[in-house]
Amino acid sequence: MTNPVTNCNYLYDTQAAEFYIVLRAHIHNVTGDRWGKRTSQSVTIVEWGDKGMVGAACGVVYPGWFSLDLIWVEEGYRGQGVGDILLDKVEKEAVRLGAHSVYVWTQDFEAPDFYVKHGYTEFVELKEFLKGHQLIGLRKRLTPEAPQF
Repeated sequence: MTNPVTNCNYLYDTQAAEFYIVLRAHIHNVTGDRWGKRTSQSVTIVEWGDKGMVGAACGVVYPGWFSLDLIWVEEGYRGQGVGDILLDKVEKEAVRLGAHSVYVWTQDFEAPDFYVKHGYTEFVELKEFLKGHQLIGLRKRLTPEAPQF
């Protein structure tokens, strides 16, 4: 068997992020027939203020699950409940799009306590993900129909 690959590109940063979007769309088109519908839907919530973006939350809804990729609040707006509002809105939108549960990855120096405060429970900890730090996986049931963890 011959190798069909004739060229290989390595993409980083902005190019990698842009191609990721293109690749996701391609996968949706290819796998949609197998599942009878799209298998995932990206969602982003952005809060704006007088001086620009205040914060944002984004992730991907899969059949049943929402993968919360990130929540960001600009430094001058932290501690004012913006993260709480973003999390609430993005979770509700995920449920509307078909999610019964959510999971998120965070590091010990980021926001694990924020998620725990909102009802998330830890399901895994990867020690020394970065030297001296842990990567923590947290999850939460969003609907009564969600499977028990």
